[in-house]
Amino acid sequence: MDYGLWIMDYGFTISLATKFKFEFLAEPIYVYRRHDTNSSNAHDKVLLSNQQTLRRFGMKFIRNAVMASSGTEEEKALLLAKIMLRLDEYKKSLEILQSCKYPTNDDQLNFYTATCHYLLLTRLDIRLSYF
Repeated sequence: MDYGLWIMDYGFTISLATKFKFEFLAEPIYVYRRHDTNSSNAHDKVLLSNQQTLRRFGMKFIRNAVMASSGTEEEKALLLAKIMLRLDEYKKSLEILQSCKYPTNDDQLNFYTATCHYLLLTRLDIRLSYF
């Protein structure tokens, strides 16, 4: 299975973000068709490819692209926090989320904040289990 084509699209999208102003749309703009031969079914390989692509661009580049996009400061922060999660940078993601000025009842903020806490605790449990 060729995962290169999929990840090239991901990298292409990031490159586009540096040349054009992206707009945040709250509604879905496409339908994703699932089938047995989707390359995204190989979750571990796709995740690794995503991480490699993001690291190749570098965090300074990605942060600048996110901050240059449209959307509120909170939406930009949420996007950056989600990218940090994708890179397994849970502590950085949590710091970004905690700096947001979202209302405390915001479902997305609460979901990603809880996810960061869970992943940080899970990693700690794994590290402690080696001793």
